[in-house]
Amino acid sequence: MGLPLKSVYTAVRDRALTDTVSGGLFNVTTPLIKGWYSRLAPAATTNASSIAAYPYVVCNIVDAGGEKGGFWFSLRDVILRVSIFTAGNSESTIDAIRDRIMGDWTARVTRVPVYGFDRHVLVLPNNYYTTAMLLDNQTELFEEKVTQTILEFRFALGLMGTTS
Repeated sequence: MGLPLKSVYTAVRDRALTDTVSGGLFNVTTPLIKGWYSRLAPAATTNASSIAAYPYVVCNIVDAGGEKGGFWFSLRDVILRVSIFTAGNSESTIDAIRDRIMGDWTARVTRVPVYGFDRHVLVLPNNYYTTAMLLDNQTELFEEKVTQTILEFRFALGLMGTTS
C-alpha cells in the first residue's frame, strides 16, 4: 500500500485551519501562528533574522513501520511530526500553541476532540481511513534565536479493499 501523502497532508492542514475560535491557531483577530506548512517552510519564513515570520508550524508524515494486513485491508503505522518554531524561548507562546495542537479531548465526555490532533481521526478519500492519533513523543530543541518544539502523533493508516 502506498501512502496517500497528499490526502493526509490536506486532512491535517484542513484540521488546523478550522481552529479559528478564540485562542485558536488561526483566530481571525489574534492567531497563535503565522503559518502551517507541509514538509518544508518557505525559505523566507526560515530566515532566523525575520522575527515577524514566527511562530509557524511544519508538519511531516513519517512511515513508522511495515505494512500489516489481511485479505480485505492493508494497515501501516504512521507518525505525524508537528514542529513548532518560535522566536526565542517564550514558554507562554509555546504552551498555547502546543495545547491547541494537542487538543481538548480530555475536556470532552466523548473523548472526541473539537480541535487538535490527540485522539483525532482523519477523514480521507478513496477507501483510506485512520485510527485515532495518539500523542507519542515531545521534544524541544533550542538555538540562539529559535525554539523548535516537536510533537509526534502515532496512528494507523488503512486501506479497505472492495468486495465486488
